[in-house]
Amino acid sequence: MWQASPRSRRLGRLQSQHRNGNSIMKQSIVHIALVVKDYDEAIAFYTKKLHFTLVEDTYQPEQDKRWVVVAPPGSTGTTLLLARASKPEQAPFVGN
Repeated sequence: MWQASPRSRRLGRLQSQHRNGNSIMKQSIVHIALVVKDYDEAIAFYTKKLHFTLVEDTYQPEQDKRWVVVAPPGSTGTTLLLARASKPEQAPFVGN
């Protein structure tokens, strides 16, 4: 069985399984990105109002951004990646 690198797993999962000599690619969506105005405001909304779990909040110094991931209660699948709008042209997409 082949598995993607840890970095690839952050962005999506790809696995290949071999059955009877055939390769079958299983795909799944791990993160859905949501553009937010402010990380802390978004974290507070999702964790306090909707009771989501904060899965990860890691500062990325090379981009001056944070990698913020939240998940619904009891979720073991798809998560939300909260991405701050960093350019004026991204601002209209906040919440979409």
